[in-house]
Amino acid sequence: MWQAELTSALAIFLLALAAVVSALAMPQGVVGSGMGPGVLPLWIGTALACLSVLLIARSLRSGFVRKTQQQDGQAGNGPQAQLEDPLAQDDQEQNLQAKILQAKSQKAPDRQEPLLAKGEALAVTELFLTLAIYVLAIDLLGFGSATVGLVAILARRLGRYALWRCLLYGVLVGAIAILVFRELLTMPLPGGWSGF
Repeated sequence: MWQAELTSALAIFLLALAAVVSALAMPQGVVGSGMGPGVLPLWIGTALACLSVLLIARSLRSGFVRKTQQQDGQAGNGPQAQLEDPLAQDDQEQNLQAKILQAKSQKAPDRQEPLLAKGEALAVTELFLTLAIYVLAIDLLGFGSATVGLVAILARRLGRYALWRCLLYGVLVGAIAILVFRELLTMPLPGGWSGF
């Protein structure tokens, strides 16, 4: 298992490295708007590279622990080994989950399940329409006001929170979005009729 984790971490690191190199080729600043198109990909690529290095270190440590246990003659299955190595416990849980998934996948082969159930297709359509209305409302209402509405609707629909809580979440997210994009990143955002 640790070999697959190591391979994935190395692939993510290479992807992050490619993102950083590509971001460095983009302009980092644009006259009139402050930050250029290369800044955000550079940050994301750097963060992804750092996290993948941590994942590489974790998987190498896991492989080292396993090899040490095998050399010492411990298989890692005893209760004392489980207390000493939490990774062995993780593997047992993953094996149990794999057995459960395998049992679920061995259903009757004649019955095929649709890609999306009726309720799921309705939810996906509803989300798509909500985002489409949001995009259209940005110019009319303004970026901040449209964001408040989007977050309030999604919080109400997905989280089933009280209406006052949904509106509070919407106002907080809208204000933070305006602060980050308009004030800190000095990006020109549509103000709409509300100016927000």
